[in-house]
Amino acid sequence: MKTFEETLTFIETKAAEHAADDSDWDYELIELEAFTAIIEFSLSEGFSVTCCDLAAFVKKANGTEEDEDDDDDNEKNLCWRMNEICEEMNALQESGEIPEQTQQLYTFWQRKFWPDDDAEQS
Repeated sequence: MKTFEETLTFIETKAAEHAADDSDWDYELIELEAFTAIIEFSLSEGFSVTCCDLAAFVKKANGTEEDEDDDDDNEKNLCWRMNEICEEMNALQESGEIPEQTQQLYTFWQRKFWPDDDAEQS
């Protein structure tokens, strides 16, 4: 597992790849890689959500859990699951129920990957 600082650096690296990529599918996979790093770190803070088992999500995303689906279906399912987790995290964010460093990583990921969203909210 990456430390907090290593996860920040990883997100920054992936954000640069994300900004340079113009293909729909690779774009989503880059988002998924960075998000998985956040979730993997969040497990060390005891974070959980009700929509899924985060440890199983990380195993699937990292390819360490056997899956009978073909790779394309698995990646689509992981992206769908990522969106589901994000929805729950957004709700938990409003009530302050995300551990501090996980919250910082999640906010950093959002700002780095979608900087236009920050500009719209200002």
